[in-house]
Amino acid sequence: MTALNKLFLVLFVLLLSCNCYAESSAIQFPNEGKAVVSPNGRYSIYSIENQSGQTNHVLMLEDTVLKKKWLVYKYDRHIDVLWSPQGDKLIINDHALSNQSDCVLYDVNKGKAVSVWKIIERIKNEKTVLSNHHAYISCSQWLTDDRVEVVLSAYGDLNPDGIDKVGEFQFGSSKIKLKIVKK
Repeated sequence: MTALNKLFLVLFVLLLSCNCYAESSAIQFPNEGKAVVSPNGRYSIYSIENQSGQTNHVLMLEDTVLKKKWLVYKYDRHIDVLWSPQGDKLIINDHALSNQSDCVLYDVNKGKAVSVWKIIERIKNEKTVLSNHHAYISCSQWLTDDRVEVVLSAYGDLNPDGIDKVGEFQFGSSKIKLKIVKK
């Protein structure tokens, strides 16, 4: 093996072992029944039409190892989903209404979903921002496998010029710290 081949081999191994958190693209649902596999290859998510008539769509998750399927989330319009770098958590940006969106964080291992909107509602100074006629919460990217960037944009009678805030949420926490980026 030449020195150049050894160098390429070492670089390749380093690249594979790198714990990088490259921003991945959001997957929009519904998407005509296409399943999307997690980065670790263990899980697959897909959307189906809900037959109960209560909501239009449901997001399903399949564990390809245990061969189990379960409902993750119900939604009416459309959602954007981002897998965590390790493939065991989901960001679900729910565009529920034309004047409102929420970010829901789902932990596959715990089978638990957390609404960022509900967390922000408990923050005294932020509650009024959500009272605007238009209020949009989204989680834009994974910062690490346990932390996401949260973006809050709102406008209406309370903030006619609009207000934009950004912050981060740590899984396992019930707190979000937001700072104004545009007022």
